[in-house]
Amino acid sequence: MAKSPAIINGPVEVMEPNSGKLLSLPVSDIYFEDSQIKAQGSLYTANQALFDAFLGHLVKAGAVTPGPQSPTKPVMVLKAKTAGSTGNTILAVFSNFDSGTNPKFDATVSETDTYTALTPGTVQASLGTAAGNGTRPGLVFVPGAAPASTAVPKAGVYALTITSPATAAKADIPLNTGSGTAFSVQAKADGADGELTTVEIKDVDATARTFTLVAAWKKTPAAKVLPTDLASTFSYEMDVTPPEGAAAVGTPAAGSVLLSGGADASAAVKATAIVAG
Repeated sequence: MAKSPAIINGPVEVMEPNSGKLLSLPVSDIYFEDSQIKAQGSLYTANQALFDAFLGHLVKAGAVTPGPQSPTKPVMVLKAKTAGSTGNTILAVFSNFDSGTNPKFDATVSETDTYTALTPGTVQASLGTAAGNGTRPGLVFVPGAAPASTAVPKAGVYALTITSPATAAKADIPLNTGSGTAFSVQAKADGADGELTTVEIKDVDATARTFTLVAAWKKTPAAKVLPTDLASTFSYEMDVTPPEGAAAVGTPAAGSVLLSGGADASAAVKATAIVAG
């Protein structure tokens, strides 16, 4: 949402056809957004068709042009709830902004964690036995006892659900052949948002006992939000805080933001030195 002021000599004036009244739109209410001429304010809103037609004419005639864009500045900090590299797949998308100085907008946040070359013997260590304690923790973990070495899962997409009295969403992944469960996966946190998680099992090799597991989560609120709504709306996935020196979060620019900088824990390494003789 690249905005810039409009450069124009004086206010834009149009005649209201029914009353013959002269309507004067101040320059401060006119701007460009993504190279398109736009305006705001109660006078503009009440007479939008009249002003839009005349503004379009002025742009074609070169009588109004975009000025320099305002410099960008940080408006919020997004931080993944779960530490680790899987946070680097969290994507926030902001779009469809209302007009005005404090606009509402559409927001979507998603995460996709992909684990390749898993086996029944490694899946629990990779995802963890509880939230956050695997070698690569993410959206789901494998609770309970470790799967049997022969418990190859069946390919498919499995939605996590909450079954009372449980408070966290869960899915049982069936065996590739025969009846029974290969292992279960549980959402990383309690709450209804855990039911937005799906797990896909694919690339199953029954002979090598390997498979790929893809855990995905996505949330798009039905209604537009304000910047101050983001923290509570997406609290399952991330923290939203003001940037340093700001009292509150601000309105983001339209577009997508991919989180980065997450890293998995690594084992401590002993210091060494090679001594020359």
